[in-house]
Amino acid sequence: MQNLLIAQSRSPLTLEQWFSRQDNDKDNFLSQSELEMECYRRFDRADANQNGSLDIKEFTADINPNQNSLIYQRQQRFLTQDLDQDKKVNRTECIKFHKRVIDQCDQNSDQLITLNEIIECKKKD
Repeated sequence: MQNLLIAQSRSPLTLEQWFSRQDNDKDNFLSQSELEMECYRRFDRADANQNGSLDIKEFTADINPNQNSLIYQRQQRFLTQDLDQDKKVNRTECIKFHKRVIDQCDQNSDQLITLNEIIECKKKD
């Protein structure tokens, strides 16, 4: 899994902060629906031209220009999510990406991921 989980704001979030932000029902698990909500939030926030997809500029626009390593990570994430390699990420690609996160990190196959499962998954990066 190549840097699948990366901070989503101008100020880098810790993994714990990112997890807490995504855990809408605060049950200490992330479900597919909670991660899908991240896709919808990202698109609502970032799709500047409202065309239903994000280009790499829109995908990285919320990062401080001085944070080169975070920009690079987000660019790599963009490439991972752009399944059809059309230089755009649409909501469907975003949702499929998050499904892969669950599939790759879910150690007990309950279709939920915990913070510890994500930490273990990231160690494999």
